[in-house]
Parts: sequence; structure tokens; C-alpha cells
Amino acid sequence: MSISHYRKFFTCRIDCKRHVCFYLYRNKKQPTMATTVNGEQLLEWFQDPANKSYFNHELLTIKKSPISNGIGVFALRSQAPVPKELDDDESNLLLRVHKSMVLSAQTCAISNLIYEEKLGAMYGLVLAFIYERQLGERSPWFTYIETINYKNSKGDLIVPLCLYADKEKAILKGTEVEFMGGLDPQDLKSHFEVSQKFANKVHKEAGLPIPSVLKDNSQFEEFAAITMAVASRAFEIDNYIELGLVPGADLFNHDPFGNEHVHFVAMGDVCPFCGKDDGCGHEDFGPPDSEGEYEEEGWEDVENYDEDEAMDGSVEYQESDDKSKEEEPGDDFSKLEEFDGSFKSETPTYESDEEVEELEEITMDYVAKIETELKEEEEREKAEEEEERDSDMDSEEEFELKELYLNPDECCDIVLERKIFKNKEVFNTYGELPNSVLLVKYGFAVEDNPYDSICLGPQIVEYRKSHQELEERIDWWGCMGWLLLREQERADEEDAQRDERGGSDADSEEGDDGRNEEEEEEEEKEEEEEEEEEESWLFNCRIEHPGRANAQLVAVSKLFTMSTAEFEKMIGDEECDGSTIKELLVNSKATMESKKLLRSWIDGRLSSTGDGKTRSGEMKRHLKKADPLSVRTMLIVATLNEKKLLEKALKTL
Repeated sequence: MSISHYRKFFTCRIDCKRHVCFYLYRNKKQPTMATTVNGEQLLEWFQDPANKSYFNHELLTIKKSPISNGIGVFALRSQAPVPKELDDDESNLLLRVHKSMVLSAQTCAISNLIYEEKLGAMYGLVLAFIYERQLGERSPWFTYIETINYKNSKGDLIVPLCLYADKEKAILKGTEVEFMGGLDPQDLKSHFEVSQKFANKVHKEAGLPIPSVLKDNSQFEEFAAITMAVASRAFEIDNYIELGLVPGADLFNHDPFGNEHVHFVAMGDVCPFCGKDDGCGHEDFGPPDSEGEYEEEGWEDVENYDEDEAMDGSVEYQESDDKSKEEEPGDDFSKLEEFDGSFKSETPTYESDEEVEELEEITMDYVAKIETELKEEEEREKAEEEEERDSDMDSEEEFELKELYLNPDECCDIVLERKIFKNKEVFNTYGELPNSVLLVKYGFAVEDNPYDSICLGPQIVEYRKSHQELEERIDWWGCMGWLLLREQERADEEDAQRDERGGSDADSEEGDDGRNEEEEEEEEKEEEEEEEEEESWLFNCRIEHPGRANAQLVAVSKLFTMSTAEFEKMIGDEECDGSTIKELLVNSKATMESKKLLRSWIDGRLSSTGDGKTRSGEMKRHLKKADPLSVRTMLIVATLNEKKLLEKALKTL
């Protein structure tokens, strides 16, 4: 199994959350979003009802975070979350943004062009950001975009890890970052080329100016910095928008230890063709023809996107059959001429001079009459102005009242989940992410990250090459054994959670989110089918925090070292299931042979990590002398954590 397979599997599961700059978590501290500026301007943006957004000014404020030179969200007073069943007034609501104000490929000014070129997911979102940024103040997201600064305090671009100098990359040699492809810039270069082709094509065919960042190859690093800023800020919204930038949601910094105060909430199950949650008719009657065609081609999935087909001209730019829907006022000058002609035709004309009353003499009575008429006209105009002003105020008030109500099903929310304390920072979470993901996506690492794990798949592959006699066992394990064990582990975990809650199957017919058991099972089945298509048993053989071999790795080490008779007896048992496999290959006492094999794999991984010589103790001493906010320190922390896991795993054998 190739390393590229592992990388594909791993990267497809990276949760897209939001962007922070290169800061390091030390002593359980967290980096702040130093690339967010003008936070106060964004708060003013929330107060405009036209932006269909809400920020809880009474409970929250934005200010400099004490753990770095970035900003964060802080509580103005202490408050515990209200139980959901009692929260009629939505007291837990901290932020609400209507989905129409989420910056995405579906809501931006060039959404039709992105759609025509079949650019979905992150490709479309990055282009949406670039073109909206080019619009300047004409963009409805101008204030929000201005808060995103992809340069550090020195004015240097904050580039992804794959563009670091070779000297810095060498620190991560043999780590999970290299294993998942985080040091290889090829994917980013391909993304840049596709974006350039898009910009040139729409410039030629639609007349749009080419953004400066896409004009030539010299702008690659700036494009890379923008891509990282966008990708690391992006949230998964729903089936229609997919990925989007949610103003304000990226102000909340990340807690890596499961102590976050807030959660991001959005209704994801909407129509993938129009974004409505109900009543669109697409579910009953099918999608519009154009959407159906693209759905069949799989254009939403970037991994299925054929950049050569889309950009070499073989896919022609198609204009809508209903051109009236695409034309903007003023685009067609003939329309302006028609309007001008109709205006002239309505100008009053006189058939003869006889219709005009002639004035033979100007008298004082006539002057008085004119003055009276002028005065009456002024009073009439004044009254009309006052009436119009009152009407405008009423309309504005009516508009505000209408806009202040935002349907939760059509919005993205940040809601309170854990008690916050006065003057303390309020944290969100990106998810249970290892340092390899945090480094690549967000540019920081967490010391003693509890979600770190190390794959020994490459070591098993090397061992397999010199032990052809194991092919039968490997084939059985890859086709059946590891899947049965995984299912058994999941079942055991569910039982443990049920026991912890003190409930039973009957108590959990309906989930916490209101879904019934049948719907949950169907969703889980779909997820499992997707995983089985992509997962590899090799990827699941791991050393996990704080330094132990997981069940899959233990099972493989015992499978490879058990006798032929034991193996044949196990697979020959018609009742062999996940429970049997777990009992024989996981819970049974490890033999000297299985321990020796496991130790050799761990030693092999340890000797290939970093320089292969320096142990964790020495690295930690160097770390104490280093600048805690330097890039080098951040990379050392990631490598140090992996060495600690491997060393501890060796001690436990």
C-alpha cells in the first residue's frame, strides 16, 4: 500500500475550521488568531441589520489575548449555559450569521462562473475570497475580508508548512506530517495552476479583470498564504454551500484539550441544489437539468475534479438560456436608449400657441397671486418631505424588525456549551486533531497533544516484503479480520457509553438531536461504507497517546507470529467473529515473539524520526532555551511529541 493512499485517506478527514497564525501552545496555552485585525470594525458590521448577523455584545467583547499578540473573544460577565429544553429565549446564542452572508462559492459575485467551471469545495472558496477581495468596498464582505491578514507583524507572508525552507522541513523528517504529505507542495502548485487558468478564462470570455495574485507565477507564495488563511478559517456549512467563511465565527480561538466553551452549529441536511431545507421540490421531482448533469459528473468533489477537461477549453463557457436573469441593469446600452426614448415621448407638447394664455400687463395683484402660489407650493413641498421622511423612518424600522429575526434553520450559530467567566477568554474547538493536522492546516503544535498517534504502516510494509509466507494471513486480515475487529471495538465502545449513561437500547430510540434510531443507523451505515472504500488496515496500526500500541497493531503483531496451526484453527472456525478475534489477537497474553516484532517496528519508526539520534529528553532541554513563538520551536514540539510516544511504547513492552 503506497504512502499516497494513506495521505489521501488522512487528508479527506481533515476538518475545516478556521485560521490562526504560527503560534505554539506551551503549557496548555493556545495560539491566538494574530492574522485577525480590525475586530472592532467587524463588531460594527454585525450591528447593520442588512448584514443579517448577530453578535452578543451584552455578553462578549473582543480584545488582545494574553497568550500571544493576537486577539480573542472574552466574556463580559460569567454565565453558564441554559439547558436546551429551557432555552426558549436562546440565551446560549453568542453569534448568528444568515447563510446568505456566509462567504462561499455559492454566495459570491462570481458564483455562476465557478459553477460553470465545476470548481467545488476549497477550489471554489479560495476563488470566491480572491474575487470578493478584489471588489473592495463593493463587496458585502469588505469589512470581514479586511480583518483577514495573511502576513505576520513583520510583513512576511504566513505560508503553509510545505513552503518552509529545507532546513526547517528536516526537523519533521519521518514524522506524521511527512507521512500525510504535509511537506510536499505539489498539490498547492496544482491548485494555483487551476486558479490561474480559471482567471484567464473568465477574463477572456466574461471580461473579468485578472486578480493580481493570479496574474503570474511570481505571486505563488501570496496565493499559498491566502489559501492557508481561507482553508484554515473555513467551516463545513451544509450540503449546498459545503465550505464557507462565517464572519465572526473565526474570532473564537481553539482549545485542544476538550475544554471549549462554544460549539459551531448549522443545519447541514439541506437541498444540495438550492440550499433550502424544505419545500423546494428537488427531492420529489429531481434537480434542475443543469444541476443534475453536474451531480452525475461529481463536480462537487474536488478529488473528482478534472482540471484539464475544465480548463483546456474543451468545456465551453455556457450562457444561460434565460439571459434576462443574468443581465444586470446598465449592461445593455440599447436598454438605456429605449428608456431615454420613452422618457422623451412623455414630455408634454402644445399643439398651438393659442393654448397658452398671454399676459398683457404685470399688476400688483398678479405679483401677490404668484407669491401666494409660491408660498403654498413651498408649504406643500415641506409637508411632502416630512411625510416622506416619516414614511422612510417607518420603513426603516419595519426593515430592521424584519432583519433582526433570523430563522435558526437558515443560519450558522455559535452557541454556549460550557460556563464562561468574566474577563476570561472564550474558546471553540477545531476537533480532536493531532499535531500533524494542526501544523499543516493552522500552523501550530500542541505540547503533549492527547490526540497524537503514529502510524507504523510503513514499517509493516517493509517487514512484509521479506516475509512472503505471511501473504495468506495478510490477505485474510485485509479482507475480513481487521473489519471484524473494528466493528467489535465500536460495539464495545457503544456499550460502555450506554452503561455510563445508565440507559438501555429502549432509552435511546431517539437521539439527542431528535433523530430516531433508524435514521442514525442509516447515517452510520453510509459513513462506514465510505470509510471502508478509503481506509487501509495499515493506516489503523498505530501507537496512540500516551504511548501504547492500539488494538489493531497488537492484533497484527500476534497474527504474524502465531503458529500455522493456530491461524488455520482461527479462520476455520465458522463462528469466528469480531469477539473471537479480539479475544485471540488482542486480549490474549503477548508472546515473546509478538513483543519482539512490535519492538522492531517501533524502533524502526523512532530511528527514522527527525535526525534519528536525538532522544526526547535532549530535545526538551533544547526546547526550553528556544523562543516559544518561533517556527523552529513549533516544529521541534511536533517531533518531540512523537518521539515521546514511541519511547514510552518501547518501555511498556
